[in-house]
Amino acid sequence: MCPALERGIPITDPKFYSSLDQCPDILLQSVFASHAKSEEMMPILKERIVILRQVGSLLCEKFGGSYQGLLKYFEETYGPQRTALDFIGMITEEFDSFKDENMFEGQKGTHPI
Repeated sequence: MCPALERGIPITDPKFYSSLDQCPDILLQSVFASHAKSEEMMPILKERIVILRQVGSLLCEKFGGSYQGLLKYFEETYGPQRTALDFIGMITEEFDSFKDENMFEGQKGTHPI
């Protein structure tokens, strides 16, 4: 089981991890802290926390606060002929942090899926 869940921290609940009041940054830092025997910290932890909060907020605002809500939305929107590529496209459209875009010589480009 997940150590955070074992400690009673509902880290898999978007309503929890999107809330600064219920889940302050210091708590997330402790959840994602390196193992005691590790000499390295998790790279770009602050940026990862920002993304975690954004994902949680969108799940709560648009998908009923759960990944099941996200999947239900996908099934209803794309119908029985839906594909994994449709799902990836939806994720990159809905969640800004999953868009792999950059500027090169003044033009925005995306990386192929």
